[in-house]
Amino acid sequence: MSMLIQIVIFVFLIMLVSGFVAKAALRGKRASGLMAGYVAVLFISVMLFLPIAEQREIAGEGLDTRTVDQESEQLQEAAQTGNLNETYLHERWRFDYGEDEIQVEASDNGGLSIYIEEKEENDNSVEAAYYQVPSTVEGQGVQNPNPLTLDLEGDTLVIGEPESLEVEYNVFDEPFPFHQFSDKKTMFATQQGLTLLYLRVPANLNVDTIENVTYVDEDVG
Repeated sequence: MSMLIQIVIFVFLIMLVSGFVAKAALRGKRASGLMAGYVAVLFISVMLFLPIAEQREIAGEGLDTRTVDQESEQLQEAAQTGNLNETYLHERWRFDYGEDEIQVEASDNGGLSIYIEEKEENDNSVEAAYYQVPSTVEGQGVQNPNPLTLDLEGDTLVIGEPESLEVEYNVFDEPFPFHQFSDKKTMFATQQGLTLLYLRVPANLNVDTIENVTYVDEDVG
């Protein structure tokens, strides 16, 4: 049964109960009618909430906050040792560059981790790879399909922010009669996944870069 059908049935039953209560009140049985109506609404709420709650539980399976933390940590460790695979690879770039020095600039690298590896040879090319561990909201993975932008402007490698992604979520909570005497509070379980830019530059290229950049040590591990 779809959610829309359940809502329609719920509204119909409420209207039906309301009509019953109104008729009961006209017959001088207001108190008993109101009590019967309240009990009926509680019963209907239980019958409709159970399948909805089951749908929420099924939809929530996928990616929890602990998994996002673990995957982000493993990605950082792999980047530190230069042993990245394509598990979370999102985009690649390659730029021909034969100068002795290059600058790296970013409009805003607040949540971006940047790693730089120096190649053994001078092949006159700068390679870049963008990795993204999905974030999670209420157990559902969220990944921005828009990668960051990367452009070579003269002697400057410019890192641009990815286009923003707006995601809307509807979360079902227990009806008021079930938690009116409980201290339970509704809140989103969220965790931001790691975003990482891995640069491979020619040997002996002087990189004038921004803060919070890590240089790869391939001898580690």
